[in-house]
Amino acid sequence: MNLRHKFVLLVIGITVIPILMSSIFVFIQLLEPGETSFLRNYMKIQRDIRKELPQGIAVLDNEELKEIIPPSIDLLILDSSERVVLSTIENFKRDERVSAAALHEYIQENMGLFEFQILPYNPAAGSPGQLIAKIPHSSWIKFGVVRHLMLSIPLMLILFSSLMSISIVRSIRRSIQTLESATRRIAQGDLNFELKTKGSDDIALLTRSFEEMRLKLREEYARRARFLMGVSHDLKTPLALIEGYTGAIQDGYADSPEKLEKYLSIIKGKSHLLEERISHLIELIKLETGDWQATHRQVALKDFLDDLGKRYRQDAGVLGCDFKYSVDIPETLTVNMDPGLVTRALENLINNAIRYSDKKGAIRLETEISDDRVCIAIINSGSGISAEDIGYIFEPFFRGSNSRREEGFGLGLATVRSIINSHGWEIEVKSNEETVFSIYINLKSRRE
Repeated sequence: MNLRHKFVLLVIGITVIPILMSSIFVFIQLLEPGETSFLRNYMKIQRDIRKELPQGIAVLDNEELKEIIPPSIDLLILDSSERVVLSTIENFKRDERVSAAALHEYIQENMGLFEFQILPYNPAAGSPGQLIAKIPHSSWIKFGVVRHLMLSIPLMLILFSSLMSISIVRSIRRSIQTLESATRRIAQGDLNFELKTKGSDDIALLTRSFEEMRLKLREEYARRARFLMGVSHDLKTPLALIEGYTGAIQDGYADSPEKLEKYLSIIKGKSHLLEERISHLIELIKLETGDWQATHRQVALKDFLDDLGKRYRQDAGVLGCDFKYSVDIPETLTVNMDPGLVTRALENLINNAIRYSDKKGAIRLETEISDDRVCIAIINSGSGISAEDIGYIFEPFFRGSNSRREEGFGLGLATVRSIINSHGWEIEVKSNEETVFSIYINLKSRRE
């Protein structure tokens, strides 16, 4: 049960328990036949009898008496001389005298089954007497049950509220302890654990989000490790060559002006290569960290893609490739972007498609539009991307098995992804019989 449901149950319980107990009370009363369904306490019986038997009424027969008092209650009225004036109790007859001792003995014998109330009463004008009410224990027992039921309402509320509160507090405390432990482990650099969550309450959702954050952090740390390894590898090679040729000059191997010129030319070329790689690296870091701010403006997407398609159709013809494009989107559709950077990203994808396509294969630029987004796809046939490589092709310095023998820094697709992400777009790749790079532009957020 999630936390929200527990709170709802707590509120419902606090509301329903008093209603339920009151309903039981009423139900028990309705089961009591006749007028005894209204249980009478001491003061109420006194008020009812005095109301129905006004002072001064000395003679009533049993039938009249039954109409006045509830049938389950018997009455005995004595005058000041202890003579029975009126009686519905078989043991006491009208006009006979009842001593206090006999009356006390009768009450003692019947106290197990009846309750007795002795009230002052004047059976005749100016004649003080007393009235003895004999009430069956059944009604009083029921009254006692109901009284206990009514008294149990606050106890049940306290018990129910306590149990629910303990359950809620334990659930919150357990989740907080789990999150606190996970936070401490992450702070210590430990990301190799798993946060298991149960339920669907808000804290469980928070725990799942924390687990997603841990996985993304671990993935980011792994990506950084690969990044540093790539940087080390791509910078180490030209540095080693520069160091080697410099050492050769120092050791006197450049013993002629021609050799010296050759060595210095190689050192200069490797220095330019090193500078170029560092420049690409700095540019990539600026794009990924957000230090670079793109100059965006509203661009008519159809005209932008048509111009790019026309240009590459000519270029592909020179290279002996078949390039086709189909831009099926409204001319009025505009997108907020940096045209230079987006052109650079699309050119990188198209150049890669030309490089790795079959000689007789076709390269296509296609678009698809829906209510929520536009898709720009670069499609080519060829050897494709292996399943082992496809998950890493956007990583800096990663070079797939098909491109390891070619020149390059392995930063092209990483830069493409950074440009696309900087615009708030998405990019994905699929490679089966054809390799498809898809760029998704969200139109919903643009309208909002």
